[in-house]
Amino acid sequence: MALLEVEGLRTTFRTWDGALRAVDDVSFTVEEGETLGIVGESGSGKSVMALSIMRLVPSARVEGKVRFEGRDLLQLPEEEVRRVRGSRIAMVFQDPMSSLNPVLRVGRQLTEVIRLHSGADAATATARAAELLSTVGIPEANRRLRDYPHQFSGGQRQRIMIAMALACDPALVLADEITTALDVTIRAQVLALLRRLAAERRTAFVMITHDLGIVAGMTNRVIVMYGGQMVEVAQTVDLFANPRMPYTWGLLDSLPRMDSDRTEPLVPIEGVPPDLVHPPKGCRFADRCRFAREVCNERIPALQQAAGAEAGHLVRCWATQDTPAGGWLADVPRTAAARA
Repeated sequence: MALLEVEGLRTTFRTWDGALRAVDDVSFTVEEGETLGIVGESGSGKSVMALSIMRLVPSARVEGKVRFEGRDLLQLPEEEVRRVRGSRIAMVFQDPMSSLNPVLRVGRQLTEVIRLHSGADAATATARAAELLSTVGIPEANRRLRDYPHQFSGGQRQRIMIAMALACDPALVLADEITTALDVTIRAQVLALLRRLAAERRTAFVMITHDLGIVAGMTNRVIVMYGGQMVEVAQTVDLFANPRMPYTWGLLDSLPRMDSDRTEPLVPIEGVPPDLVHPPKGCRFADRCRFAREVCNERIPALQQAAGAEAGHLVRCWATQDTPAGGWLADVPRTAAARA
């Protein structure tokens, strides 16, 4: 049995213009010790999906199943979810500026998590908090426990959030853009720490990020999201070597490459993401896709095995599926197609 099983997850917000489905029929699993990458543009539903798993979007209607260690988190009483949240499953939020209480010392916020979930006494919790700060690269940890959040830099606050998530040795950590505020040296240290936890403690991670370099170096599998939907799922090596979704091609081609001509401009993905209050009738990427045909605007493609790809490489695209309606790009190498 997988550590986390997400099945048919849908998250819908009520707005003045109508219902906005930010997460639309998302299903995946995470195994013990696995690192799963979630990538996509801003607004693709990555963060809302993670918050929905944690049951931290009370203003939205969340449907589907989220089984963690065999229990459906969406069906548990709130008190039971609070026991699981922070101890067995933790989340590192995207914005450390708003995640830490500005009027409480950092030590108080760290020890509160430890004492609440482990029952440790004050001295033990303080020692553990100092150890965690040292682990994430904050010097003079014992003294810094007495400081307030505003006395730390943005990168240090992010490291404090990582320490807080790891405080109770959770089985699963949802990490939302955890390296955004970190400099290169500290980012390398934090990523090395996460790799060690995955290897030694079998901690599973869901890495939500825009940084495809982190995805390439950290993850076992990757889910590409667009418009609230999963549009491609593959093993990390297979995704980078043989991506099948034109949106994934666009993400990869928009990045600078060490082996490319510096005089060549980057290739952006033209257009804007779809309106999720009034989503397109067909493929949600069709308006921005240079390979779209009539069927792309009329019917939503299913997420299914990509033609000619490794087993388990799923894609939501008529152009690369071996079906009567599509498959016209199934045998075209990604680089050649993207430059067409």
